[in-house]
Amino acid sequence: MPDPACLHLLCGKAGAGKSTLALALASKHRAILISEDIWLARLFGDRMKTFDDYRTFSQRARTVIGPLVVDLLVAGQNVVMDFPANTRVTRAWFRSLFESAGADNLLHYLEAADQL
Repeated sequence: MPDPACLHLLCGKAGAGKSTLALALASKHRAILISEDIWLARLFGDRMKTFDDYRTFSQRARTVIGPLVVDLLVAGQNVVMDFPANTRVTRAWFRSLFESAGADNLLHYLEAADQL
């Protein structure tokens, strides 16, 4: 039986290199890369003006992206989520995804100085 698919998650400050690492991980692990920035910009970009807008639209997008990620993982496809896993609430959402799919997970933590 093949190994279960893996959900790769990223945690780190803004500008720490999460998106750059996400792209490299997707290539290395032949994974589907799902970028929150791209989804939000394409779906809601013209309507996102404030941080509250971001939170509202991010939650809305997750109702579609979450089931997609579970389906990909169940199908055996590795997934890299270029979403910030910086809060307990967000990490709990990620946990619900990989647990629902019976998939592995790997949290990649990037340290960066504030000056960066």
